[in-house]
Amino acid sequence: MTDDLFELPRTYRGLQAEARALVARASEYSARADEADHVDPDMRRLLNESGLARVMVPGEYGGRFEATDSLAATVVREVLAGESAPGLAVRDAGDRELRTRRGG
Repeated sequence: MTDDLFELPRTYRGLQAEARALVARASEYSARADEADHVDPDMRRLLNESGLARVMVPGEYGGRFEATDSLAATVVREVLAGESAPGLAVRDAGDRELRTRRGG
């Protein structure tokens, strides 16, 4: 068995790179957006400019792919979740020092 089995195809690696670029652009707004009880206008603007939301739309309606692609959506969401408060909580769940500080 080779490592290729677990490597994402180029299309999805490209989406990861796009999502990481969006995360970098949005980092100054992340804390504020995570605390908001509405969609943050700066985050909405950046997401719209990135075109990444189009992975959730079929091509006939302006989407990125002919049909919606659940792996594409998952790849993008995974990167974006890593920047949000819930994403950070999941990422840090196994960190002993952070669990100790949280009383876990």
